[in-house]
Amino acid sequence: MEEQKSELIDFKGILKSYLRKWYWFVISVICCLIIGFMFTKTMRPQYEVKANIILTENDALSSVMSAGGLSGVSALLGGNASAEDEVEILTSHSVLKNVVRTLGLNIRHFNDGGLFMTTLIYPEFPIDVVPAPEIAMDTLRTSLTFFVNVEKSGNANIKVEAKNQTIYKASNVNLPTVVELPYGNFTVEPTEYFIKGCKYDNKITVTNYDNAAEDLRDELNIALVTKRSQIISMQMVTDNTEYASDVLNTLIEKYNERGLQDHLTKTAVTADFLKDRLVMMRQELDSTETSLAKYKTSEGITQLEKDGEVIYKRMIDAEQALAEQQVETQLAKVTLNLVKKSATDNSLIPQQTTDPLLASQIEAYNSAVLSKLRMEQSAKADNPSMIRVDEQIKTLRANLIATLETAVNRSEQMTAEYRRVFNEASKSVNTLPTQELGYRAKMRDQTIQEEIYLFLLQKQEEVAIMMSNTMPKGAIVDEAYSLNEDKSASKKMILVFFFIVGLGIPPLVIALKDLISKVKK
Repeated sequence: MEEQKSELIDFKGILKSYLRKWYWFVISVICCLIIGFMFTKTMRPQYEVKANIILTENDALSSVMSAGGLSGVSALLGGNASAEDEVEILTSHSVLKNVVRTLGLNIRHFNDGGLFMTTLIYPEFPIDVVPAPEIAMDTLRTSLTFFVNVEKSGNANIKVEAKNQTIYKASNVNLPTVVELPYGNFTVEPTEYFIKGCKYDNKITVTNYDNAAEDLRDELNIALVTKRSQIISMQMVTDNTEYASDVLNTLIEKYNERGLQDHLTKTAVTADFLKDRLVMMRQELDSTETSLAKYKTSEGITQLEKDGEVIYKRMIDAEQALAEQQVETQLAKVTLNLVKKSATDNSLIPQQTTDPLLASQIEAYNSAVLSKLRMEQSAKADNPSMIRVDEQIKTLRANLIATLETAVNRSEQMTAEYRRVFNEASKSVNTLPTQELGYRAKMRDQTIQEEIYLFLLQKQEEVAIMMSNTMPKGAIVDEAYSLNEDKSASKKMILVFFFIVGLGIPPLVIALKDLISKVKK
């Protein structure tokens, strides 16, 4: 029992020791409250700046296509990206890098007031650091920090740090002045906002565009409003609302520019293919029509006979089926040739079939190619994601070629069967003039070529409509705006925190002192 009592904590003894040293608590609390009070005086208010956009589709364009029978363009050019993908694009390195370039955020200016007192100066700053023209900001190896202290007399003290080491120091220099560093020459100069006779303590950071883009990513909070929503909310918490507003508005602008570029890239690939194919089909159609006109003139044919409908019906039905099957065969061959050609230029494949399996394979292949086109704007060829997409495209292309070759073979077999039926029907029509049979053969060739030509013209018109659609992908719901509520911790909460810290320091000191005494014994 005595051992158990000895192991119990003597709370009364501890409390008495605390009371004997009450002045420690008073001194500790007063010191911590003074520190907390100083912190609240140097703390700048933080405000939340928001902007909202909604992902849009061209409803007018969709209605035109459905009304005019042009619904195939959706499969031809690929579907819309998901909202989650668009959030990733908004925060992608390439988009943020464009924002940094536009606003010059790789060089930032601060009022250097010491610990807890460094504040961002934007957009009007009194002192600037200008890199020499030969310095490529994309390849600047490390970040530089310029500390510029300007006295009222106009003389400046300059210190430059890189990797937490001082690499340059100069005193009592006149501005502007050239700072020669291992990374190149930089000019420290006053701007139009510099006021003579004023004292300045500025800190200016200089980094490359890539690092600045990653730093900017950490300041942004971008997400969907709800999981199934098409509205994207963008937020920044900062003490400089003008800076945050410019960043968010410029981010929307650069995102829409990228969306427009992606849109033009997708349609341009298909437009080039259709243009080349139309030229070739036009030449073939002109040649067939010329041959038909000469044949009609030489044989004296003006119009088909009205009689013999019963005799002709079986042959005409077989002839029509043969023509339709030949069109199907030609379209399958055109698609197969385009798929094989896409192995060298990754062109998109027009949706030219009613076969559900083949249509799904073409849609999957086009989606993979478009993913690669988007990734090529911000990723290198050896990027793991690029390699995976290339392998996916190769696999999809191989599967598509195999399916198309099977479809071509099957279509050719059916064409041969229809031709056999047509030939049998033709033999039974032994009373028809020979020239009429020749005329029908040439008309059949013209019909096949004309249908293919009109099909390609239709697709070219769809692509032209798509290329003229310059509606931004992200329609602005709310431009960047600032909320008046201060998001930083309240001064009362900060003082309460330091008060609690002040109460906790003496017990720690007493416990540490007792521990040291026991160790010495």
